[in-house]
Amino acid sequence: MYTVEQRGFLVRKCWQTGSFKACQTAFRTEFCERCAPSKCCIQKLIKKLETRGSLLTQHVGGCKMSEETIHDIKELLLVSPSKSLRRLSQETNLPYSTCGRAAKKAELRAYRVLCVQELLPMDHEKRVRFCLWVKDFLTQYPGILDVTFFYRRNMVSSERIRKLSKHVYMGSRKPSLCMKSLCILKGRVYKNTPRTIELKDAIRQEIQAVKVDTLGKVFQNLEKRIQVCFDVKGDQFHHRL
Repeated sequence: MYTVEQRGFLVRKCWQTGSFKACQTAFRTEFCERCAPSKCCIQKLIKKLETRGSLLTQHVGGCKMSEETIHDIKELLLVSPSKSLRRLSQETNLPYSTCGRAAKKAELRAYRVLCVQELLPMDHEKRVRFCLWVKDFLTQYPGILDVTFFYRRNMVSSERIRKLSKHVYMGSRKPSLCMKSLCILKGRVYKNTPRTIELKDAIRQEIQAVKVDTLGKVFQNLEKRIQVCFDVKGDQFHHRL
């Protein structure tokens, strides 16, 4: 890829000398380059200047979408909000990407219904109490989410955390404080479908690949979820994240 200055120099020298070889020699001397553009490359630059009037690379944009297409996609999605973009693409004979761009231009966003367990009146107080316990636990063990949690034996084990949390909140309706980063970690472990013998080594390998910055973001996400649970007084808070 040559700069605009180099392209202009090549075209100007070619017109002045009338020789591609002399143009290449002058290019090497001027820009201290070992390799000069080929004869075909110089001819293309000259043709580009003659036909377009510019030596700049022309960036071809995508096809412009008509307002009619956007309107049709919007109407179809408003009639059937639960219809997927892939099904819509099959029905309209339009590419999947076109349906997605049309929905975005129509200010419609795809969503996924999140099923959560129904909370009982007594659960709100328990969920707040559970978050208080987690907050106090992290204060008591400030390095629990540090790298040392994965490598040192003297740190509090995850099994002990699970047993302690049972004394605070019994049941499956406790607030979801699981972090997305840990879900991604699990996905990376099972990416290559390891066998049972290889699973332990795969887990160790992915844990060692975790960066300190990632652990900091995990801790911030956990604090955010705890605070949101306090704000809604133990109610569902997934839609607030």
